[in-house]
Amino acid sequence: MKKITLTLFVIAAVGNLAAHIIENADLSFYTKPFLMPLLMVYFSVSSVEKKSLLNFGLLALLFSWAGDVVLMFQDRGELYFMMGLGSFLLAHVIYIFTYKKARWEEEENGLLPTQKIRYVFILVLAGCGLVYVLLPKLGELTIPVIIYASIIVAMTIFALNRFGFTSQTSFGLVFLGAVLFMMSDSILAINKFMEPLPIAGFWIMLTYILAQFTIVQGLLLHKKREPSS
Repeated sequence: MKKITLTLFVIAAVGNLAAHIIENADLSFYTKPFLMPLLMVYFSVSSVEKKSLLNFGLLALLFSWAGDVVLMFQDRGELYFMMGLGSFLLAHVIYIFTYKKARWEEEENGLLPTQKIRYVFILVLAGCGLVYVLLPKLGELTIPVIIYASIIVAMTIFALNRFGFTSQTSFGLVFLGAVLFMMSDSILAINKFMEPLPIAGFWIMLTYILAQFTIVQGLLLHKKREPSS
């Protein structure tokens, strides 16, 4: 079941990415809604030690799916974009709680305080820089976009804070996924509010699909630490 679900997810992902390259709106429309449900099934049937971690992760994917579907109709009005933004905002908040569940109680070879400050500064600077560039174009969406940008930066910082509280592989995949999520949303925002980018849909979905998959895979690789002898 695990391999079958993963194969179907890859097929849906490749189909959706190909749709953006060949500009086939129908193929994109019919593949996108299957991405997160398939990833949810894959997450469910894979080995997860903590039921609460599974539930939080599935809830984040569920709100992501809702955001995916709603944003498919954003050309019908700004309300759909706002609803999609709200769905993803909730997904990021839930991911924050998920990351807090996927941590050891005690730190092991964690980051030094100066290192944490440095990396957090880079993430905050990236988020603030994007908002600053977009600000003249946001209009009535200024406050919602600032709130959303703050939450996704916070989500990425919480992913960073797992360093030393999980295995290197689990940390690396989850943090990579969080950064890719920031990249995906940044491309989407620039494409929507500033100027259309070449095959923007492809790059948005590529970074988004990779983000969700690497986060899920990283969470699956989080294991309870064996007690030291």
